[in-house]
Amino acid sequence: MGLVQDYVSGRYREVPWRVIATAAFAVLYFLNPFDLIPDFIPGIGFIDDATLISMAVAALREELRRYETPSRRQSLPEGMVNRPGSPGSTRSRD
Repeated sequence: MGLVQDYVSGRYREVPWRVIATAAFAVLYFLNPFDLIPDFIPGIGFIDDATLISMAVAALREELRRYETPSRRQSLPEGMVNRPGSPGSTRSRD
């Protein structure tokens, strides 16, 4: 939800159109009553919906990872950004 809130407020505008289109298509398909497998069929009606949603989530994971890094850095107190082992740090603890 943070990604959506930051996009709407203008704090994070680096979301590619492909990510927005994938999320929109998955939601619209899920809400659409005319599916490949009708939802009213017991036991298998939601298989196509679940498959599409899981594929969309997998495709969106990379964008969520890219979003997390800058937002974590912004939320950390001054001076903690580059400490080894801190969130957003590229160096590891030794």
